[in-house]
Amino acid sequence: MVAGLLVCGFALGFGWFCLTLPAAGQGIVVERAQAIVVFTGSQARIPSALALWRKGVAPHLLVSGVHQGTESRDLVGKENADGIALGRAARNTFENAVETVLWTNENDIDNIVLVTSDLHMRRSLLYLRCLAPDLEVVPFAVSVRRQARLRGNIKEYAKYLLAVAHCRIAHLPESFPAPQALKSSAAKKS
Repeated sequence: MVAGLLVCGFALGFGWFCLTLPAAGQGIVVERAQAIVVFTGSQARIPSALALWRKGVAPHLLVSGVHQGTESRDLVGKENADGIALGRAARNTFENAVETVLWTNENDIDNIVLVTSDLHMRRSLLYLRCLAPDLEVVPFAVSVRRQARLRGNIKEYAKYLLAVAHCRIAHLPESFPAPQALKSSAAKKS
């Protein structure tokens, strides 16, 4: 009986999870944010964040979770990369959130546009709200086309449930390499 209730609860929650995934491009309702943050992962995330940055949605962009050898010029080519910060320490969604919170705290940033995949958005927002409840986060979801969408949805829903439990004990680590601080005072309250 208990197993049946657990399976039923998981199935109902999974239905809610799938039916309420954010639509691609949903969320940009701010005139101007202080920064855009992108959690690396699927290929469409960084180009989407760069497009928002180039449109002037925010003057600053944090790319969280880049590989150690990546430089800003690798992302923008010959274009001016001022305002782009790279976070190299994050290896998972929780660490993306930690990196983001440390960077926003260091640079006095109170509101961001978060770019990540539609499937990944709910867990990303959960961790950011857990670690920085006062940080205003506007989601910008990027659609991810997958062959095995059902399997990916089940996997992400399970990760979301684990993140809900993790948030009960999660806190900012005492030592974690923060992304570079922005070079000018323009970062502050832009």
